[in-house]
Amino acid sequence: RTSVRRKTSDGEGQTRYGIFLSGGTDSRIVLAAFDNPPACFTLAVSENNELRVAREVAGVAGAEHVSIPIDADPYSSTLDDQVRIGGGMYAFDNALFLSSESIIAPRAAVVFHGHGVDYMFQGMYVPTTPVRLAGVRSQFSRLRRLSDDFVSDYLTNIPHRTKGVDVLSFVRGDRRDMMYESLRDSVRQIVDEGSEFCETPYDTWEYMIVHSLSRHYSHPNMTSMSTFAEQRCATFDNDVFDLYLSLPTRSKIGGSVARRTLSYLSPETAKIRTGNTNIRADYSPLRRQLYWIFDKSLVKAGLRSRTRFYAPAEERTWPDRNRLFQRQSVLRQAALDVARSEALEALDFLDMDALARNIPVWVDDPARDAGAFLTYLVTVDRFLRQ
Repeated sequence: RTSVRRKTSDGEGQTRYGIFLSGGTDSRIVLAAFDNPPACFTLAVSENNELRVAREVAGVAGAEHVSIPIDADPYSSTLDDQVRIGGGMYAFDNALFLSSESIIAPRAAVVFHGHGVDYMFQGMYVPTTPVRLAGVRSQFSRLRRLSDDFVSDYLTNIPHRTKGVDVLSFVRGDRRDMMYESLRDSVRQIVDEGSEFCETPYDTWEYMIVHSLSRHYSHPNMTSMSTFAEQRCATFDNDVFDLYLSLPTRSKIGGSVARRTLSYLSPETAKIRTGNTNIRADYSPLRRQLYWIFDKSLVKAGLRSRTRFYAPAEERTWPDRNRLFQRQSVLRQAALDVARSEALEALDFLDMDALARNIPVWVDDPARDAGAFLTYLVTVDRFLRQ
């Protein structure tokens, strides 16, 4: 709350404030920290679950809520702008806010958002292992023991690594070892830098996450917001950051600090379900597990047609990368162009023949789970072409 007061100290009436409000917990916490609620903006392709939840949260908070309709294909017309704004270093699909100016500018000159709450207080990147009950993954997690070879452990297990495709298998054999060792050296340098003040391997893991905040995927989110308004991040505050650093790693598992913060700031909005899980934002892992069992029991008994636990992709704003390239003609062609890209070939380390064989298959079959890799390839290719 103190952070929000600092970041709104230019005065009510002098500056119009807004916040991007999703159906989740992070932006809800920031909204609850305002003394006077700002205008709330929610991006949505349709009248989906996330939009309905955000509207309910804004209503309980007494805030104006504005839906910002985005096209079912939010990238084709602005692909090169999205690539350019990230400098080729960030996936283009994270610059989702470029087309929002006409709706937001008349209502807000400064916009807030919930970035940072996830990795500071929800344990988004903490090294955990899910607990399985009767062979089924549960809502509980435990801290995973880290290997003595920290660098290998980190590169193998970071949650934000590219999944679905073995990226190294598309690096030419004569360059593979050298490039991977270069990556290891990069991690090792950061580990050595943090050794002066990191007391445990878990401290080192978290230092890898926060030592350079501008490398986070959220950077192009905020940059795209800055094209039409000044953006301010409530978590980027020394007191908030000190609180984050003072917490033991174990306390971040399950998001208890975030839940308790929301319940303290706004008990009413804490009771509202989240857009992704469809259960109350203040539910602990135990209560989520009990809800999951109850929900599954109703489906099994035929009293409910499908589970309400976790909303399907169609009910969320963020597009499914694995289906983007199949359904959207401009992105499909951009992916196919990668296979014969002179720009990528000039980098002299990619196996272009292997890409040419696989990309048409990946584009047509979302089940291959290659959407992330395709997104990064298109980003780099289009940036080099520009």
